[in-house]
Amino acid sequence: MSINRAFAAQPAPGADRARRRARSSRSLSRIAAAVVSAALGLGVALVGVAAPAAAHTGNLHADAVCNPATGEYDVTYTLTLEAVPGEKQGTTMWRIGTTEFESTPRSNAGMDRGPVISTGNQTVELGTQKLPGTTKTGPWVYAFTSWGSTTKGSDGRVQNLPGDCVATPSPSPTPTPAPVLEVATGLCEADVPRIHVRATVPSTTAESKVSLVITDGTDEASIELPAPDANGLIDATPLWPGASVDDETGEPTGWPGWKQRADGTWEQTDENFAWTRDAALQAYLDVSREALVDDLVYPAFTLECSANPGIGGGDGGAVAPPTPTPTPAAVSPVAAVPSAGGSGLAETGFAGGTIAIVAGVIVVVGAAVVVIAAVRRKRTVAATTGESTPTE
Repeated sequence: MSINRAFAAQPAPGADRARRRARSSRSLSRIAAAVVSAALGLGVALVGVAAPAAAHTGNLHADAVCNPATGEYDVTYTLTLEAVPGEKQGTTMWRIGTTEFESTPRSNAGMDRGPVISTGNQTVELGTQKLPGTTKTGPWVYAFTSWGSTTKGSDGRVQNLPGDCVATPSPSPTPTPAPVLEVATGLCEADVPRIHVRATVPSTTAESKVSLVITDGTDEASIELPAPDANGLIDATPLWPGASVDDETGEPTGWPGWKQRADGTWEQTDENFAWTRDAALQAYLDVSREALVDDLVYPAFTLECSANPGIGGGDGGAVAPPTPTPTPAAVSPVAAVPSAGGSGLAETGFAGGTIAIVAGVIVVVGAAVVVIAAVRRKRTVAATTGESTPTE
């Protein structure tokens, strides 16, 4: 009986295996539950790390450039569109937020800028903004694009700015030197009247033609000058207004205030710039009336050169212009008697002629008296001595 109890106390072989399988199953379940819990926890951790990065789409860009004129950053916002369905037209609305990130937009609610239209995959400019020069991190910018029923939200901002954008004063412009008329004087060369001109003009003026203007206050004449050299200097002797020369020989063929008759002789005229010969003129450059000379006069006559027709020889052997000789008055053969209140001068000549005549008469009368006295003395002597006196 005790043996039977002992056998009865021992479990059956099948029941023992069942209990072991149950315990093993419970252990596997616990292990599986632990693995699942660990996996879930890891997944939550991964989501917590990646979520902020996944929220920023990375296709909205902000480019900032320091503007030295204003001391501000000029920011340009662009949006790069990718995976656009076909060549559909998209519409983007956008807005500028704060420096605190909100969320990637899921609609165009609150978008106050736009619309910006696009077609297919492309980069579009949303707009611009100015930020203070001390900004280091700009505000967040949000955009929402739709192509029919397809939509996409985007965000981005400018950051990592140095914050040292300051206005740079523009350099003062270098003052352009003013034109200067150094010399403007009349000159005679081989009986040709000219004007010696020396002037300095800036390079900007040298790009255009420069003229010398002469005026008497009423009339004026303009003389084109040659182009200045590399230093802006003009040194020339243009013809005086109204003067002309033969193109081949250089001989003078015209003078101001003169005209040639049909027979080849010359006569004075009020035409052909005659006014330039009569008085001191004022000369100035047409690019600046401040560059002037006040005492320009027509070249005067010299023995070497005469800027007049028919006077000079054209070869430096000029002679003085003829001086009119007055016609002498008729001289009376009888000297005029000076009036009592007059100057003692005859109307026709010098009063010394009358004095000479009177002196001559006195001499003749005196000589006659001497001769008569001598004859009388001779007769008296002859009568006393008894000598005969020859008949006279």
